[in-house]
Amino acid sequence: MHTRNMAEKDAGVVAKLCTELGYPASEDQIRWRFRALTGVEDHKLLVVQDDGGNVMGWLHAHVPRLLQTDAVAEIQGLVVDETHRGGGFGRLLMTEAELWAKEKRCNEVSLRSSVARQDAHRFYEGMGCQIRTTSHDFRKSLEGHAPGNATTSWTAQLRHRGDRQV
Repeated sequence: MHTRNMAEKDAGVVAKLCTELGYPASEDQIRWRFRALTGVEDHKLLVVQDDGGNVMGWLHAHVPRLLQTDAVAEIQGLVVDETHRGGGFGRLLMTEAELWAKEKRCNEVSLRSSVARQDAHRFYEGMGCQIRTTSHDFRKSLEGHAPGNATTSWTAQLRHRGDRQV
């Protein structure tokens, strides 16, 4: 098994894995999101493959630059195909993310996990992670913002800010 940078060609399997994680997404949605993130500084998109070249999982890490804290690498998403969990794929993805975080001069890796994901909690604890806080996730729906346009809107924001031409 080995990791590599995610490629646009992985959109189909990444969409399938997003759905397994509980975040249904189409291949087109993943392709749009991938394009919006490609080349954006401080984001890392990885896939892990088995010895046959099949994608078994993915990881998205990000280093947000915040006023209130030093840089911490945040694992935004991590999923391994449910039929291959426990086979070392997630461990390899996390190890690669930690190496990347050190390159980015981070002293910590952080992630959020639903209280219902007990198997994931055991995995993270086995990787040396500790529960730091328990919090609530507050969200507010924005009027006139169609769910299917989330990526387009985000991409437009990136363009407007001048971060990246997509």
